[in-house]
Amino acid sequence: MVSLSRFQQCAFTLWDFPSFRSRHQVLKDMPDPQSFDSREVLLTVVELWSADVNSGDLSEQTFHRYRGLVEQYVNFTHTQGFTTLDSALELFEQWLCAAGRDRSGRLGTPAIAIRHLRSCAVRALYATAKTFGATSMMPRYEGRDGSDVRRQGRALNECEVDRCRSVAFSYLETRLASAVALALCGAGTADIGNVKLEHIDLSDGSILLPGSRHIQRRRVAIAGDWEYEVIAHRYAAISSMRGSTDAGFIVDRKGSDASRQSGAAMALAQILKVAGYAKDPGLKPASFQRWAGVAVFDQSSSIINVAKLLGSASLDAAAQAIDLDWREEITTVKTKNPRYQPRALS
Repeated sequence: MVSLSRFQQCAFTLWDFPSFRSRHQVLKDMPDPQSFDSREVLLTVVELWSADVNSGDLSEQTFHRYRGLVEQYVNFTHTQGFTTLDSALELFEQWLCAAGRDRSGRLGTPAIAIRHLRSCAVRALYATAKTFGATSMMPRYEGRDGSDVRRQGRALNECEVDRCRSVAFSYLETRLASAVALALCGAGTADIGNVKLEHIDLSDGSILLPGSRHIQRRRVAIAGDWEYEVIAHRYAAISSMRGSTDAGFIVDRKGSDASRQSGAAMALAQILKVAGYAKDPGLKPASFQRWAGVAVFDQSSSIINVAKLLGSASLDAAAQAIDLDWREEITTVKTKNPRYQPRALS
């Protein structure tokens, strides 16, 4: 088993405080000719990301998570003699699946969510390096070839979902926050558009997702404390305004199923836009639900449980939603997150 631990130990240390130079200043002050050594390139990339944090284009949390991961990647590849970003791609697949330590310090095979996060961080490294000509390459997104990631959207990663929760909470008095909460419980846009007040049961912490012509009806758990708080707030507001349990929870009941689904998708797309992800072609309204699917698989190692949560009658479709080739042998280590446990109840 390849391990990142010894490469983490030799990781070089970048400065502890951010640069206050703008992107333009960073690029203007680059040496000419510049070095294409991956460690030198990384220094420039990190300073550009730091400038993005200062300008509000990148969250500080994402900056620190991505920086830590790309430092590991560059040291992992550099130590083995691959000293440019172009050559380092030869070890990209190996690094994605390399054993690492979880938050409890245990060494094990990385979960799907971790591989996705690693992939997103390194893709961001290469995308930024491209802007000043340090590479012309781009690693693939951690997913199966031929998946529908570009069309339907990949799952959010850990940094992205935390930022979206934070942004959504600032819209607590609107439908936007509740749309995110429902999606993170496993609801798709068709479900969200058809959820009514009567489908929410705060007493047992469950939601009856109505499904659609192609999606099965199912009852799911309210996934975590954040989701419960947001949904309970919306429930109280709608109850006091309308009184009827037939009231639409996110979208007004008037109009067709297609228009209600579109309204739900627009609400999720608005959160992605405010969170700064509008330019990421891999993030779509379906990305929220797919994050819930990834979490279920990482916690249960069962594609059947993923299918139940998503309301999918096809295991292949459920696997595709989380970019998993489930027909091959899968080695997984179950992960526990007591604060967030999406799951189908029936």
